[in-house]
Amino acid sequence: MLGTEGGIMNSGKLFSFIRKFISETIFFVGILSLVVFTIVVFHVVQDRSSTRHVSNVSNISGEEVKKLQVKIGDFTRIDGGQVFRAPLSVEQEYSFSYGSKETSIRNYLFFNSENKSTYWLKNGNDALILSIDSLPEPNYSGAQGTRVVFVYVLVEKDTNSDEMLSRNDLKSIAISDANGLRYKIVLNNVDRLNGLSLLENGHLLMFYTTVSAIRAVEIDLHSQQILSDVELMSLNDGKK
Repeated sequence: MLGTEGGIMNSGKLFSFIRKFISETIFFVGILSLVVFTIVVFHVVQDRSSTRHVSNVSNISGEEVKKLQVKIGDFTRIDGGQVFRAPLSVEQEYSFSYGSKETSIRNYLFFNSENKSTYWLKNGNDALILSIDSLPEPNYSGAQGTRVVFVYVLVEKDTNSDEMLSRNDLKSIAISDANGLRYKIVLNNVDRLNGLSLLENGHLLMFYTTVSAIRAVEIDLHSQQILSDVELMSLNDGKK
């Protein structure tokens, strides 16, 4: 009988220990879950309240603009001549996009120090100017001749319907003289500019990609007319 009673007492203590262990484990798991949940909520709130700054993007969804700043950057002299150029950038901060802040170059202001005139590169500031190239390019020694043309890659339309203007949209290619005059769009619906060169005859040669092909275009810089636009390779070969 004593052995049986001792066994019963030991079993009772064991079950009591197991119940206590389980209850304490549940308690600590609950505390740990609460801590993890608090950390996750903190990071979500921090991410939503922080300002994300992106370049060459413009939101056109009609969302309320909390803050808008238009800035003129520093003027730089073009090839040591009489013409100076400065970028016009637009910075937009939105109220409901988790503090999103977007900056983009929209235009260029030119100043001629000889006749004291000022003028804009183009009419309107809606399009994004993604990049500028100039020709001739520096040679291997770093020396550069007087530039005769500037080539601009810009985004004018939301072609992928994401309510934003960005590098993900199809682009337009424009040219101007080195002093910023005679700005003209020469190509539309371009996916990528693949290269450009100034030929011996003074014509501009550009390689570019559309959604369906890689092409080469030759432009007379005097008249700004396209002389030829040929397909180098189809991107639809083998597609049905």
